[in-house]
Amino acid sequence: AKFTLSFEYFDEKKCDFDGMKASQYKKFIRLLEGLSECKTVNDFHSKCPMEIKPIENTGQYKRFFSNLDEDDTLYEVDITNYRAFFFLMSIEKIIQIVAIAKHPESKKNYR
Repeated sequence: AKFTLSFEYFDEKKCDFDGMKASQYKKFIRLLEGLSECKTVNDFHSKCPMEIKPIENTGQYKRFFSNLDEDDTLYEVDITNYRAFFFLMSIEKIIQIVAIAKHPESKKNYR
């Protein structure tokens, strides 16, 4: 079975949609399409056209972890100055989309 996408943990308050361009929205949709085709975690790299990397609960990334369990691994995907954040519930085969925001490490882009 494929992973299911869920927005149960999606928090609009953590998102930065202002200034996003159509090309960035399209990239985000392509990411969601790729993720929805995954049957295993190993599929992420073959099904998704963008680099997916884990992030740590430190610094300005902490705001994305506030509603998650301690052992959840949060991933980010670069969408041209924006990042999509999500985590896995691998046993249940659910991908929880958490936020889409400007990159937290960029001081000029961070709120």
